[in-house]
Formats: sequence, structure tokens, C-alpha cells
Amino acid sequence: MKIALFGISEIKLGKHNLKDPRLDQADKLIEADKKTYAQADVIGEDQLLDADAILALNENKADLILKDLEFVETRLGRDPQPAERTALEKIKSLLESERFLFNSGLAPEEIQAVAAHSFYTNKPVALAAKEELADPETLLLRAFQQAGYICFLTVGGKENRAWPIRRGLTALEAAGTIHTDLQKGFIRAEIIGFDDFVAAGGETQAKRAGKQRLETKRYMPGAGGHVPAASTRPIRRITASCTAGASTTSTGTIGRCSGWTPRRSGSVFPRRNRAQDPSRWLPLRRGPLPRRHRSLQARHPVQLLDLLAHRRAPLVRAGERVHAGERR
Repeated sequence: MKIALFGISEIKLGKHNLKDPRLDQADKLIEADKKTYAQADVIGEDQLLDADAILALNENKADLILKDLEFVETRLGRDPQPAERTALEKIKSLLESERFLFNSGLAPEEIQAVAAHSFYTNKPVALAAKEELADPETLLLRAFQQAGYICFLTVGGKENRAWPIRRGLTALEAAGTIHTDLQKGFIRAEIIGFDDFVAAGGETQAKRAGKQRLETKRYMPGAGGHVPAASTRPIRRITASCTAGASTTSTGTIGRCSGWTPRRSGSVFPRRNRAQDPSRWLPLRRGPLPRRHRSLQARHPVQLLDLLAHRRAPLVRAGERVHAGERR
């Protein structure tokens, strides 16, 4: 996401880590090779309209509102259409009362009437005091949260990581931030609530206490209303059937293969075998891994089973699952 600075020169432009304290806590409980924070791209005042959120000082609030007010007055002087004029007059009234347009309660038809225009205050605006500039990490994290973003955590293996998503996205959409293959073949998400995770002292202890649960693709990370952003529930593990037929469990960027689910012809088994073999027993492909698997393994070290590469091709009936180590 992009955070634009308005009237602030003390924070450097560029990539910044959003140091979520939950990730620090999780990293102490679960060992991993590295820890990766979510990041925000901090941009300058000349890119305000390209930003997802704006960070400004309290003393610059009036200047930000004035930029929109000047545009509204100019537009009203050009004899706009009746619907647009009505919406602009309401916007002018809001701005004159020193209110931002974001979440101001404009009706859908009023928003539609001015959809062709871009307003600076129609974005989430985080206001800060000068004293807060001494701690830019906390300030950027607050702007990130006020913009409607949250993070879910994946821990264990090679990486403990915070993944940024917009609040309200489902587990299916959240899986796509890790890898698109996980979203395409999504099966379930294994969830441990962050508070339960910390209270139990780690993943294994939380599982033994019965705190892990399975959620479908409609589950929304961070849902629950009373749950504060600082303790949003993380997605612990995502199980998905990849396009090549592998049912893969992703924990951060390290994967664990939980079995094979033949779902698509051509990559796992040839289409001609499906048509020629009335018994529907279909051989898995033998030989080296396809290039798409090798590239996926390079980007995300998913531990794919050796069934395709080093074992004799087992026979499976279409729709059945062959688990790791199982022989036919």
C-alpha cells in the first residue's frame, strides 16, 4: 500500500517496514530462519491522489481541506449539471465545517455524480502531532490501520511473516496474497487465534488445548467486531489444491504437502487416458518436475512430494487422494 506525506519532511520516502508487535511476539514463540514485516511505500506530497492513505500533521488539516474546497468552488462556477451541483454543494458544506469526505455519509447517488473528480480528503487521513514524528514506525502503522488494512500472520518453517490485506477480505482472497495457486485451489484455512496462540505458548500447545479450528473460504481474518486490530486473528495455515494437482499446505512461504488431489487433466494425468480408460484408473506423470513446479519451488520453497519425480507412477482413481508415503 501507499501512504502519502502531507506537510511532513521528517519521514524518509521509500519502503518502510510496518513493525507489527504481534509478529515480534510470534517470532519469540516459533523459530524461523527470518522475520518479514509488512511494508508500506511512503510517497511525497506530489502523489497524494495516488495514495491509499494520507499522513498529515494536525496543523496542516486546514490546508488539506482547502485544496478540495478550492476545486469545488471552481467547479461550481462552471455551471455543472443539477445532480453534480447538488453533490458539490453538500461537499462544500462538509469541507467548510472542517470535515473530510472519507466516511462523511455521502449518498451513493451523490458519490456517483462526482465520480469523475478526485478529492484529496476522500482518502483515509491520519492526523498526527509533531511529537509523534519521533516514532515514525508507530505513526506509519497507525496510518496503515486507519486506512482499513490489517495483517494476518504465517509462522514456522523458513519465515515468520505478516501479510497485509484490506479489512473485510475473505480467507480465499487472503490466500492469494501468499500465492495465486493457493487461491485457485483453496480448500480450507487452519486458524489459531492470536490471543490463544500467545496464551498457550506456541502452535503445538495451542493445538493440544483445542484452539485450532478449520475455516472455509468465506472466513474473514480479523472479523469479530470487538477484536482490536492489535490482536487480529492470523491465518495459521492454508490448504489448497494447486493447479497441478498437489494439495499443499502453506505456512508463510514454506509449504508442506498433505497429499495429492487429481483435479485437472493434462498436468497430472493425460486427457487421452481419461477417454481411453473406461475404468478411470489414471497414471500420474513420471519423470522430472514440470517447469512451472520448479519455478514455484524457487519462489516459494514448497516441499513437493517426490511422487512425480522419483517414484514409480502410482495408479489413482480420478477424485481420490494419494497421501504422502502411501503406495498403491
